Amino acid sequence: MSSWGYSVYVKQDSRKADQRLKEQPTADDLLITDLNMPHINGIQLIENMRKRGDLRPVILLSGYSAMLNDVKKRHCPEPQSCPNHTARNR
Repeated sequence: MSSWGYSVYVKQDSRKADQRLKEQPTADDLLITDLNMPHINGIQLIENMRKRGDLRPVILLSGYSAMLNDVKKRHCPEPQSCPNHTARNR
């Protein structure tokens, strides 16, 4: 994503990611997170954001498709068309 002109911040510890999201709520336009992480899982991270009123978009990844399908049913609205964000940087 850096090669497309985006600033990327990587946190290895989900608690540190949650802290950054809390302390800098407008610093990032998008959260990309894994479902399974130590300390705070991806769902808890997203729920923490939403409790703070943070509505930025999230991409939730998982190698466990059955778990991801369950999450999708409970937390995701119907699919919507998304703009092609990479097109503006080419």
